[in-house]
Amino acid sequence: MWQPIKINLKRFISHEESEYTFKNGVAEIISGINLDDDGQESNGSGKSAIIEAIIFALTGDSFRKVKAIDLIMNDEDSADISMELQNNVLNKKLVIVRKLERKKSWTVRVFINDIEKTDLPTVNDYNKYIIDLIGISRDDLMNYFVVSKDRYVSFFNSSDTKKKEIISRFSGANLIDNVDAYIDADVKDIDKKMSEVNNSISKLD
Repeated sequence: MWQPIKINLKRFISHEESEYTFKNGVAEIISGINLDDDGQESNGSGKSAIIEAIIFALTGDSFRKVKAIDLIMNDEDSADISMELQNNVLNKKLVIVRKLERKKSWTVRVFINDIEKTDLPTVNDYNKYIIDLIGISRDDLMNYFVVSKDRYVSFFNSSDTKKKEIISRFSGANLIDNVDAYIDADVKDIDKKMSEVNNSISKLD
């Protein structure tokens, strides 16, 4: 399983330059002190920006569905995000580096154990590669892994079908979904051979 190690933000939303280190692969509760008005929607301390950066680093898409250009700090020409993840089972390190620019197309670079992956033609291809590599969908990431008051779906409030799908995927049970079909094919093959053998025996008799 991939665990996040750290994420770096430069000129991203309200962060001029910040680094957040995850503890044991988990981001603890991120809070910001509001010194002005407890009732206001945002206190500008940058909590949502960290969540936004995590989602954007992993998917290439905004958590709040805003334009990528709006994620760049005001009066800046570009923003940078770098996120590092580790998979101890596979003994692999994944580093995702994204750059947003106001006047140019944004880019993504992917490094596996410090070796850059360069064989994919488009940013969308890299986005799909990252999601496939970490093994969770964008919806699962936002609903079950990155917990935010703005967008949160409780596992327990999900439909039975969705619960079974999630449990199956994370337990590895989905790997045997098609086993019945293979077994049926083997049984039919064996039945055919047995029938041929019985016919041969009948002829000899």
